[in-house]
Amino acid sequence: MNLLKVRADDLDSRRKGRVLAILLLGIESALVVLTVLNVIYGETQYYLTNATLISIVLGLYLLNRSGFVRAASLLTLALCAATPLLLVDESITGAYMAMVIPVLVGSSLLAPWVGIAVAALMVVFAFLFGIASLTLVMLLPIAALAYLFAQSVQTAEDRYRSIFENASEGICRSTPEGRLLLVNPAMADIFGYASPGEMVSSVRDIASGLFVDPGQWDRLIGLLEERDSLSGAEGLARRKDGREIWCSLSARATRDASGNITGVEGFVDDITERKAAEEAMREARELAEAASRAKSEFLANMSHEIRTPMNGIIGMTDLLLDTKLDEDQREFAETVRSSGEGLLAILNDILDFSKIEAGKVTIENTRFDLGREVEEVVALMGGRASAKGLELVSYLEPGLPAAVRGDPFRLRQVLTNLLSNAIKFTGEGEIVVKTGPVREVAGTVEVRFEVTDTGIGITRDQQEHLFEAFSQADASTTRRYGGTGLGLAISRQLVELMGGRSGWRASPVPAAGSGLPCRSRSWRRARCAPRGRTSGTSEPAA
Repeated sequence: MNLLKVRADDLDSRRKGRVLAILLLGIESALVVLTVLNVIYGETQYYLTNATLISIVLGLYLLNRSGFVRAASLLTLALCAATPLLLVDESITGAYMAMVIPVLVGSSLLAPWVGIAVAALMVVFAFLFGIASLTLVMLLPIAALAYLFAQSVQTAEDRYRSIFENASEGICRSTPEGRLLLVNPAMADIFGYASPGEMVSSVRDIASGLFVDPGQWDRLIGLLEERDSLSGAEGLARRKDGREIWCSLSARATRDASGNITGVEGFVDDITERKAAEEAMREARELAEAASRAKSEFLANMSHEIRTPMNGIIGMTDLLLDTKLDEDQREFAETVRSSGEGLLAILNDILDFSKIEAGKVTIENTRFDLGREVEEVVALMGGRASAKGLELVSYLEPGLPAAVRGDPFRLRQVLTNLLSNAIKFTGEGEIVVKTGPVREVAGTVEVRFEVTDTGIGITRDQQEHLFEAFSQADASTTRRYGGTGLGLAISRQLVELMGGRSGWRASPVPAAGSGLPCRSRSWRRARCAPRGRTSGTSEPAA
């Protein structure tokens, strides 16, 4: 393939140069064979002619290889057209038949009309020399076919050239050593050159001329040696004016018959704006994360600092209530205590939520009695339920393991939140806590905790926000029932930290007003290990 290399600047000249090189090598081979035959048969009168023709064709081949394709094409056409006139009469018909070659050369390398013109001229000479024949006249149809062939080649070439020159991304071809052979206008524009020709002539070495890090070209060639192509490689490049830009490169290696890389074809895209946008997004994300961390730390610190004196206020109020007070004083003191307890509950929620967001909550893995923990939470909340005239029922399903391993404190916290919610939003009726096993897989028990109430319910539009932070049904709910809207959000996050999932079910109940209120049913599925086993970590199905 090295015999067909043409050192031309543009793609079209190199393509035509390769075609001409094939023709010239074919003519040269024919002349060498003819010379050998003349030597064998002792035709000494042809020695000088053969040597002269071999030298001329070799010179034309070297001229074409140096990049002077058009000049070599014209001289080849002239040589092929004139050679038959120098031969003796008995050889002129055969020589004219060989002129199919210049017809094809003229058609494909110079212009389509050249082939018809040369063919017509050959026919005229054939009649003048009296050697016209049907075979010779067939040169005109041959030239016409060559014209059509050249036209189809030209159409395909124009289509390719249009894609190449109008592509929005840079296209280039180079040697493995890093010398540019071909670039399209987009490539020249990306690197700040006025034209592809200027860029090819100015950039002598891709490694030092285009890359900020010269070693990047060697690494690219090393990757192409291993896998023939690469896509989306990013790196810093340098424009003509010295400005650095980010580029994305996709490349493919071309190889010879021995598997050696003979060239590199690449596609280059300027991604400087995209990288700037990514950097801005990264900085914005880091600022947002830093602000979130600062907020969480602030909330945690402030909650802790406020909770300490609040405990003192509640404690002193309890002591005050143990003293002799008149009716008004006792009412005022009880109001202070209940308000303090409400504020302390809010502070505890904020502190827990901040710890969870900051990732500072750890889940323990200790042995405990599951049924007893549930019953203790129900007993703890029973007083509040009775005060509102509600029936609080706990039901432990058969098959529930007596002892498991997990985090009893967080389990109590979740159940307390769910029951507090149920009591708060239930005016009459009952609240049922149901606990039962779902299944046991590989020593891990999946347990379902379900809290059902007959409360005010929520509309369908509000259900999807049930477990979001600082979310309640509407503003009137907050004013009437109080709270921060953090209880269910904290419960959901704690359940997920323990490897479970939280959810809700709703059943329609008759009610007045717009929308369709629903009974809220919240539950939790957790995985616990029976006594003596290690708890599993796989996610349960909800």
